[in-house]
Amino acid sequence: MNDKEEIVNQWLEKSSHDEQAFYILLEHGKSLGILDTVAFHAQQAIEKWLKAIIIFYDSVPPRTRDLLRLLDIAAELCSEIDSEENYACARQLNDFCSGFQVSK
Repeated sequence: MNDKEEIVNQWLEKSSHDEQAFYILLEHGKSLGILDTVAFHAQQAIEKWLKAIIIFYDSVPPRTRDLLRLLDIAAELCSEIDSEENYACARQLNDFCSGFQVSK
């Protein structure tokens, strides 16, 4: 395995951990009142997945948690992920990167 593959796999593994946490917390999150934490793990999983895609296409992901910015970069590299559904999801989760939703 080359360095790029190893790095991509590390990002995907961490993304998978956040996805697993999301599903575990989703099962009990509403009754526990921790939906913000559920959303945080969803945001983290998607952020890491997008960074893995960017690296896979031989680019360097920016140091940002902004899903819309990461999605823009990834969509330029891989047109299959350029969909309104992905952008809608990114917009909904973008505020949860710090673990809480920012009031606007």
